[in-house]
Amino acid sequence: MKQVRQYLRNGALDIGEVPIPAVGAGDVLVRSHYSFVSVGTEKMKVSQARMSLVEKAKQRPDQVRLVLNTLREQGLVATLRKVQERLKAPATLGYSCAGTVVEVGSDVDEFRVDDRVACIGEGVATHAEYNAVPRNLVVRVPANVSLEAASSSAVGAIALQAIRQAKLELGESVAIIGLGLLGQFLVQLCRANGCRVIGVDLDPGKCALAAENGAEAACGPQADEALHHTLRASAGLGVDAVLLTASTKDLGPIELAAMLVRDRGRVVCLGNTAIQLEWRTWFGKEIDFLFSRAMGAGINEPDYFTRGNDYPIGYVRWTANRNMQAFLDLIAQGKLAVPRLITHRFPFSEAISVFDRIASGELNQAVGIVFEYPEPEKGVFELQPRTLTFGGEQPRGAVRLGQIGAGNYAKSMLMPCFPSLADLSLEGICTTKGPNAEALAKRYGFRKATTDAGELLRDREINAIMVATRHDSHARYAALALGAGKHAYVEKPLAMTEEQLAPVVTALGTRGADGPTLWIGHNRRFSPLSQRALAHFKGV
Repeated sequence: MKQVRQYLRNGALDIGEVPIPAVGAGDVLVRSHYSFVSVGTEKMKVSQARMSLVEKAKQRPDQVRLVLNTLREQGLVATLRKVQERLKAPATLGYSCAGTVVEVGSDVDEFRVDDRVACIGEGVATHAEYNAVPRNLVVRVPANVSLEAASSSAVGAIALQAIRQAKLELGESVAIIGLGLLGQFLVQLCRANGCRVIGVDLDPGKCALAAENGAEAACGPQADEALHHTLRASAGLGVDAVLLTASTKDLGPIELAAMLVRDRGRVVCLGNTAIQLEWRTWFGKEIDFLFSRAMGAGINEPDYFTRGNDYPIGYVRWTANRNMQAFLDLIAQGKLAVPRLITHRFPFSEAISVFDRIASGELNQAVGIVFEYPEPEKGVFELQPRTLTFGGEQPRGAVRLGQIGAGNYAKSMLMPCFPSLADLSLEGICTTKGPNAEALAKRYGFRKATTDAGELLRDREINAIMVATRHDSHARYAALALGAGKHAYVEKPLAMTEEQLAPVVTALGTRGADGPTLWIGHNRRFSPLSQRALAHFKGV
């Protein structure tokens, strides 16, 4: 399948052929019909990736702090390896799409093949022909809602979550500063919520669109004009809430928000905007300042995002998934007009040129951008490869390795050692995400890249398996490797529970005298301190 990839080292973009993603027990595999471009977010990502390392560091001081912490904890060599790996690894773009279900995981019973669905989530609902999306980030699309409109669900959920953070009530007034796609959704949603709306933006075209979408007035950021409209809409009191979506380093938007909001009003920040609260104004008005984080509860929690554990509705009313459902229901009821916000449509094959135009500012006037994917012929999905093979002219060594998993530790500590190991041939690498497997296979010289671990276990040329997956799957893959007659090297821990360990013990017990061996990566036993401790207590 094809997927958009970005490289942090130099900002290069491509549409590469990668293995179709693995489908976990709680995943839904979706063929994309449309993917939505979040112009502000993706422009920031593309532009930052094209900066020099110094400029990147200035833009992301949080990442600099992480590097310094790693340097203190792990030393220079390990830190350099991790930084270099991060720069070399391909990243995906996009976090909102819609399409049809082609496969479901073994634990998923709420979706069926051919269901029309919307998907969200960074790294899972990407600009790609196929995406494996965790069940909590997938919602069925109502029959009277187009997949094109549904592909905007991530941005719609972000807007809904902001309104919930602002606690807007029927009859209240609200100012929206920043009238891009997110701001336009907020205009429509606030109107549907029974609020009076004032819009503010530098772009007259976006102000006009906001008026079409129901804003009582929309104007530029000049303080006098914005305050005039605000006082008219609020009986001279100031608006009850300000929703701040602008992305800027200028303090103008936050200062304007404080000017427009009433005494003890609320300001909710959704955008990446400069924040410096002038004490006299904010204290004098006793303004509540809030952030609205992404699409709703759970979106940043691994237990919800990855493992599919939902929150009981009696405790958490509006999760990311429920916000998606509410957004699509509002479209179905005719309360939201999404098509008028989609100003540009492009074939997926033109994605790279579109991102170049976004980064250059050529598409600054765009509001909503979608990529359209071609309709495949019947049966094409069954032909999508989970494995890509590459030419391998090198002779095979005594150790013919298949690698399952390639997390941070494997990429920064284990794999850099491969070139120095004699008599080792790299036969295949398996990761859950196709771009990662394909990039690592090409960089290190593996003969194949796959998202199907069974492909390596069935390969008769492979006689050793290295397991470098998440801790809770170490034992399962170790047992499968031993059962397939292959030696197994497993990163610690071997197992998390006795129940996980049991199949490994059984596999070891049934092997023959010349059967496969098991190796555990407890590397601390070779450290100088450990060696000295063993020598000190020898004979005790």
